[in-house]
Amino acid sequence: MEIIKKYVSALAKKVNFIAITCFVMLSGFAIFGWASFRRNDSKTVVKKAPVESFYHSAKPDPVKIKLLSEVCNKMSLNQDELFIEGIINAGNGADSTDRIEAADYIFSKKGEAFYYRLGQVETINNDDLSIYVDHGIKKIMISAPKEYGALPAIADVGNLLNRIEEEGYELKEKVQGESTTLALTNPNHVSCKAYSVSFNTKTLQPEKIFCRMSNFQNPEDDKLDNQLEITFKKIEKHSGIEKYPIQKYVQKEKGNWVLNAAFKEYELINLL
Repeated sequence: MEIIKKYVSALAKKVNFIAITCFVMLSGFAIFGWASFRRNDSKTVVKKAPVESFYHSAKPDPVKIKLLSEVCNKMSLNQDELFIEGIINAGNGADSTDRIEAADYIFSKKGEAFYYRLGQVETINNDDLSIYVDHGIKKIMISAPKEYGALPAIADVGNLLNRIEEEGYELKEKVQGESTTLALTNPNHVSCKAYSVSFNTKTLQPEKIFCRMSNFQNPEDDKLDNQLEITFKKIEKHSGIEKYPIQKYVQKEKGNWVLNAAFKEYELINLL
């Protein structure tokens, strides 16, 4: 049991900076809500920027807000079925060694079933089981099925778009060739200082997102910010979830889950 605890702790540390950067991107949280959530944490002391600095932005163009919303809806996690493939770069400003560079990223979702891959790590969840596979250290961890909650790394910005002025964001636009970038920026925001989406001007297909999040302990120091960038290869409504069966890694024998022959060298950690 002690070994399992250490392994779980190591996994938590391994994805810590992604969680810090992407926490608001999990279903149910908007970007503006993150600051409120952390301010209610008595263990976290946040140096909040002066209130007056939050309200100096010009009134955002409602046409551009509608356009940004339409683009973001194409990668909304509220869809029953979705497939996303891309490349992730992420960094923790407080720790230069805590970063991801050009990692392959796949997220597939259908109902409550999902598949998530980042680099050498995979997570699969269905009605029977939840499985975490780390190919780097050759360990497989199984547990009871979870409600939808893999790290999708895609923000649901619907609530944020309804509160742009209240949150003090300025909406900027840049057009380069066939691509358009719409960016929400507020360098004084206590949690999210920038969120931008680049997309094909004609088809509105998302091409890249970028997010710059403040460090909780010192949001005023830009050097400590967490950054996340996803370049999309593919976004589709058909999930293809059947391509990622749990049975690829484990199967039941006499009522117990065991590793398949191809993964006999891996260590199985059973948390059921």
